[in-house]
Amino acid sequence: MKNRYVVYAAVFLVLGALIYLQFSHLATFDWNAFLSQTPRPDKLQVLFGIGWIYLAYVMRAIRWNVFPPPSAPRSQPPAICTDHRGLYRPGTLRSEPAK
Repeated sequence: MKNRYVVYAAVFLVLGALIYLQFSHLATFDWNAFLSQTPRPDKLQVLFGIGWIYLAYVMRAIRWNVFPPPSAPRSQPPAICTDHRGLYRPGTLRSEPAK
């Protein structure tokens, strides 16, 4: 339980540092140079790009909705198990060291 709090604190500190670095860089970013080198974007193309992104989200949701949930608990272990070194051996129904 104590290790979980340490991991949460470490993740929080790393994310906080990344957010701080991002905003400190944006404050010193040269927007005039960026905008002078960037051609004026076509609003229609930007809207089509955003539309394609949302269409991909919808299609992914439909794809995952098609897969039915398991109807009964499994009576046997999964077909992919690991040996004592953590290597996957397809087709092995029990976990035993490789010979």
